[in-house]
Parts: sequence; structure tokens; C-alpha cells
Amino acid sequence: MREASPVRGADAQAEADGRPRNSIHTEKREHAFIITDPCIETKDTACVDVCPVDCIHPRKDEPQFAEATMLYIHPEECIDCGACVPACPVAAIYESIDATPSHQKDLIEANAIYRVGDADLMAKAEEIVKAHVAARPDIMAVPAAERAAAHPNFS
Repeated sequence: MREASPVRGADAQAEADGRPRNSIHTEKREHAFIITDPCIETKDTACVDVCPVDCIHPRKDEPQFAEATMLYIHPEECIDCGACVPACPVAAIYESIDATPSHQKDLIEANAIYRVGDADLMAKAEEIVKAHVAARPDIMAVPAAERAAAHPNFS
């Protein structure tokens, strides 16, 4: 595993704004890549395999993998290389907050707070994902491999 990059992205912006790290203010957050609902229950790790800094969690070798509903991109560790986007077989990864469809915006927060090893933050992220699943049975009824292509049909 490679060394994580210094504080950057959302946490760097939080510190610059005088807020604590991991404070959730999506309108001010800089979060390069967002994993969305096609990953739910799919958890294909092709994106993990191509990530040069191991910023996508949980990995198959992490104990949290079995119970996690989806994978998450750690905003402090991500170096914004974009290697994960074409690697994802279900097109679950969007390149920015702005590119993330409105009906997927709740998953921005899940990606922002998930931290391997922090049981409370992992539980909060999973609660967000489970609420998304419960609130969007229309989207979740679409097979994961077809879900990203169907995103424009939902709001």
C-alpha cells in the first residue's frame, strides 16, 4: 500500500475555512470522485486494483469488505488521477460533485465520511447508503450493470 497524500481535497478546504476535518458542507466540499449506487451490492474491485494510492475502501483484504454495502473513495487519499472511472464495470464513479446526478447526491456524503477503522463513521456512511436504497426503489430495481445508464431517467 502506498503512503496517503497530505491533507487535501475536502479536509484541506475544511481546514482553510476554519472547520474541523470531515465536516460535511457539500456546497463547499472539493471531492474529486464519487462512487454511486451501481456499486451497491456489486462491489467489483476493478477500481481498487487500478488505484495508485489505495484510496478506495473497503478493499477485499480489509475486514469491513464483507459487511459494506458498496465501496467508497476516501477524499483525503485520492490524488484525482481518474484511473478508477474507466475501470469500473458498472460505471458507478462520477468525476465530481457537479457531475453526480441529483438523485445520487446523498452518496457524496457517504463517500466523504467513510473511514476504514472508524466504526462510527463507517456506520454513518452505511446508514446513508441504506437510506438511499430505501428511498429509491425505482433506481434500485434496475440491474446494477444498467443503473448508471438509467440515471438520466431519474431525478
